[in-house]
Amino acid sequence: MNTRREELIEKKPLSDSIASKLDQLLGNRTHFRVLEAGCGSASHVVLPSDIFMVGIDISGEQLAKNKTIQEKILGDLQTYSLPANHFDIVICWDVIEHLKDPVSALSNIFKSTKKGGVVVLAFPNVMSFKGLVTKFSPHWVHRSYYRMLNYASTPFETFLRFSIRPSNVARLATLQGLSVEMSILYDGIPPGFKRRRVLYGIVKAVIGALNAMTLFRYDLGQSDCVFIFKKI
Repeated sequence: MNTRREELIEKKPLSDSIASKLDQLLGNRTHFRVLEAGCGSASHVVLPSDIFMVGIDISGEQLAKNKTIQEKILGDLQTYSLPANHFDIVICWDVIEHLKDPVSALSNIFKSTKKGGVVVLAFPNVMSFKGLVTKFSPHWVHRSYYRMLNYASTPFETFLRFSIRPSNVARLATLQGLSVEMSILYDGIPPGFKRRRVLYGIVKAVIGALNAMTLFRYDLGQSDCVFIFKKI
């Protein structure tokens, strides 16, 4: 089984939770205008069928590969002025960790969401073991990690600013008029890494020791997070 398929299967309960929450929040509305912020070549969330899909990405090559979006914007989320109060759903999945100024990008996304609209935001938890290792290790380590897991792609440069700690992101959203409707922290270590049992066992032991040092007030194994916000 390939690595991508394994990850999709492992994350299916998370995907189902997101879909269920979106159904609950969006009710019986139709004709959704959706923004995939940092869309890359494919969407990460199952959406209603009656949608108009807009994608923005800094890479023209990735935009060209994306067959699910009807309108393509070549631009940088940190500086491109998105239209205000325009989108019913905004999805930003594993993007903000790669930005030098993620707060500007998030403010842009929140501004572009309609009243009653929702934002689905996924990103690594910088305050986890995986997040801190990623933040403070050089880029060649990230490339080696991708090769070890046999990923076909290469990793983007990662900054993982402390400004996107989950608590900081929730606070920013609240200050900009959004409510937190879902907040999930989870172990996002991929199956390919977990199959390397000796290495994974060492990592788990280190995480357990660090958790004990915090008197178990924190779980440094919760490496990734997903938020769903609603514009009030």
